[in-house]
Amino acid sequence: MLVETRLRLPLEGMSRRAVGAALAGACAAVVLPTLLIEREDGFAQRFSPSVNAMFASTKDHLRTGDCRILDKGNDSGCLVGGDKLSVIVMGDSHADAAFSAVTRALPDHSMGALNWSVGGCPSMAGMHSLRDYNLRCDAFVAWAMQRPRSIPADVPVIIINHTSLYMQGPNEDGLEQDVAVPTFYFSTPYPHRTAVFYREVREHLIDTACAVAKERTVYLLRPVPEMKVNVPRTMARAMITGRQRDISLPLDEYMQRHKLVWEAQDAARERCGVKILDPLPYLCKDGRCDALAEGRSLYSDDNHLSTYGGSHLVPLFSQIFTDTGGKHRLAGAMGH
Repeated sequence: MLVETRLRLPLEGMSRRAVGAALAGACAAVVLPTLLIEREDGFAQRFSPSVNAMFASTKDHLRTGDCRILDKGNDSGCLVGGDKLSVIVMGDSHADAAFSAVTRALPDHSMGALNWSVGGCPSMAGMHSLRDYNLRCDAFVAWAMQRPRSIPADVPVIIINHTSLYMQGPNEDGLEQDVAVPTFYFSTPYPHRTAVFYREVREHLIDTACAVAKERTVYLLRPVPEMKVNVPRTMARAMITGRQRDISLPLDEYMQRHKLVWEAQDAARERCGVKILDPLPYLCKDGRCDALAEGRSLYSDDNHLSTYGGSHLVPLFSQIFTDTGGKHRLAGAMGH
């Protein structure tokens, strides 16, 4: 009560407009510095090089988000590397995050990789967003399924998506409320995730992959482990306060989270012969998937691989380009 009285007394006798201006100024004095510190990751110049390096991992990506498919007259995608088209990467932002690793896997400087990715648009035909009505995923995927007909059949397609996000919902801390109700639909919106919903997602995943596989070799990347928290920010802040922090995911928890996606991918392999690319041997060991390697973050947030993290998958993608008789093939079995 005493505090309230002391604060109120200086405002007495002032006009309503003046009082409003004074209160707004006081709020700004508190909020603006907080926002600035958040934006600047706590004023990086006063942190150690190791902390700054960890914060920098949030920007450790070479994504081609400015190459908008079907936007501003772009009806081809982004070709990176040499002029000889050798592989197409198709999918959502996870495809974009892994694209630099695919380009690094190209065995010859004359070879190029084509990026066909749009954030929030998984490779499932006929998907409609309930949150962003401007996100024309249905048009993008329909285009991506038709466009390869004008491309030589020996050019393979790698399909990479954050599929479990669409199947199961987010699993980041604090987003539990977004799990129950799907944020997209195919034929009709669902009030919650049901067996019918899971079956519909599964069939659209399989049908789309198999439609592309009719004319060329298709590879499906197993889901990348998700860490639930923004890895570089969480680690950097732990380093600042001197706390020990271990960010990892038990392999059995990974398998439980992604079980339905694995089953759908296996069904596509059985139905139409798509190939499976498994990132787990490159990102996980001893029964767990770590968020860091050699003190560096494998992620730019909680689920997108950083450029450094993607570099661990270069040997996996390199197997696609093992050549026998001029044909792309896998060097042995790559799926579990």
